[in-house]
Amino acid sequence: MNGDESPKRPDQAVLRTQLTELNVRSRWYVAQLWQVPLAFVAATAIPLAQLATKENGGVTLTLGLIGASMVGFSVFFHLLGVRADAKRAVEDLKEIEKELGLTVTAEWTRCDYIPFFLLVGGLTLAYLLAGLWLLCPLAKP
Repeated sequence: MNGDESPKRPDQAVLRTQLTELNVRSRWYVAQLWQVPLAFVAATAIPLAQLATKENGGVTLTLGLIGASMVGFSVFFHLLGVRADAKRAVEDLKEIEKELGLTVTAEWTRCDYIPFFLLVGGLTLAYLLAGLWLLCPLAKP
């Protein structure tokens, strides 16, 4: 392609297919923004509660808390990536809606996912601090 040619516009059928795929993808990303944090809570809180009730479970509880905090850090950074992908999908949806001459209905709302970030971040920090506190010699009776 030389500098004189303009880029070829995709035809309407291709744009409609792309619109459908982006719609599905953006919904999947947004669903992850609430499903992953709640799965993290369930996947860590239930086993930790079981470890806390075991007799002589101090070492395993400590390791479980620190391990859960490491998982929490991973989940938090995963959520950051998912948020960026969801936002990009919505922006692409807007562009395709414009190209198709449709009313632009795709919208990115910023604050809907913040409580889930706070949940994961707060729980991760709580797990880490509790695990470190149990490691501390002052915590032993």
